[in-house]
Amino acid sequence: MRLDVDPSDPLSYGLPAQTAGFFASSSAFDAGDSAGMKTAVRYGSKTSNDLLVSGLLRGGDVIQGRSAVVSTKVAAGRIVLLGFRVQHRAQSLATFRLLFNAIYTSTSG
Repeated sequence: MRLDVDPSDPLSYGLPAQTAGFFASSSAFDAGDSAGMKTAVRYGSKTSNDLLVSGLLRGGDVIQGRSAVVSTKVAAGRIVLLGFRVQHRAQSLATFRLLFNAIYTSTSG
């Protein structure tokens, strides 16, 4: 799937503005304008050339433009939701930084 990345979010440091991720039995979030909810990565938006990068896609209109990686503060901690396998087949060069950035920034406020 094509991913649109917010380069200003600490979870997406080191990623280009657009990349690809593996989507199979994965999640898409409707983060909306919830207080404190931040979207770092979205599935390809309607302005992207094509949501599908490779493979077969059914129901792409359901996830297009929705949040793929979100974070929010809860009490004294933080929750990071990774909607797809960022470490698909060991380490996907396109997305594994999302996991490491989540771990690295876990102590930041």
